[in-house]
Amino acid sequence: MQITPDPRTPAVAQHPAPPVRPSPGRRRTELHDDGRSGDARRLTLAGDLDLAGAAEIRDRLLELVTAGPVLLVLDGPTYVASNGAALLAEAADRAGARGHRLRVEVPPGPARHALELSGLLTLLG
Repeated sequence: MQITPDPRTPAVAQHPAPPVRPSPGRRRTELHDDGRSGDARRLTLAGDLDLAGAAEIRDRLLELVTAGPVLLVLDGPTYVASNGAALLAEAADRAGARGHRLRVEVPPGPARHALELSGLLTLLG
């Protein structure tokens, strides 16, 4: 199947995506480095892993998982949206590419349920 663009349709201007702004009242997402725990670096994630939260911690998380094994502990009732789950999958892939492992500990609640439904909890548990 081929779709030919209509020459009468104006070209779409290429603009950078606007910065992600958290919704009012949203708890800031933070990644705390708790140091080593056994053979892995222990990180605690506080806040929601939604679009804004994933953007807030993405670079630091990806940096840490490429440096060695990581245990990521989701603290409290963290919400995990699809892009947060995608970030965890990307982090696991990056860690694996370097011969490391990302493990995630999630208490019972909505975040655990989301990760179970996506199959990520099995992969990262």
